[in-house]
Amino acid sequence: YMLGDSLLVAPVFSEAGDVAFWLPEGRWTHLWHNDVQTGSRWIKQCHDFLSLPVYVRDNTLLALGNNDQKPDYPWYEGTAFQLFNLDEGREVQCDVPTTNGSVAFTLYMKREGNKLMVWGEGNATNWTLCLRNIHQFTAVTTANVCPGELGLIVTPMSGAQSFSVTL
Repeated sequence: YMLGDSLLVAPVFSEAGDVAFWLPEGRWTHLWHNDVQTGSRWIKQCHDFLSLPVYVRDNTLLALGNNDQKPDYPWYEGTAFQLFNLDEGREVQCDVPTTNGSVAFTLYMKREGNKLMVWGEGNATNWTLCLRNIHQFTAVTTANVCPGELGLIVTPMSGAQSFSVTL
């Protein structure tokens, strides 16, 4: 099933862990590892009890929370944003709500050539951005970058409202 336009979840119903699912058109990256698949076709996989096919469409900016103990906490604290292959000339945004449904923070990104421009509006603290499947960069402004298993992890410098990363 689809969660919105950008997330596909394929439940596993067999005890053996075999699953077949239709992946819609486009390029998709597995949420928990960087397996990339091309859509418009059936995919067959085998999963154990601790895994599940969850794929994210390119040009998606996804916010993941940092609290696995309860669902109602300030989601704008420590948000881990994930960017999945932003195409040239594309702009994406991701809203982070409060527990009452209003928007606490919005992160925007735009790609021009090899340059990713990032800016936020609202209140958020200690957030990071993972550039999925990107492991090298040539320059960064007003942010710190460190390597991560899934891609570069970018953290804005204290007080910075925007930054850029040149790939």
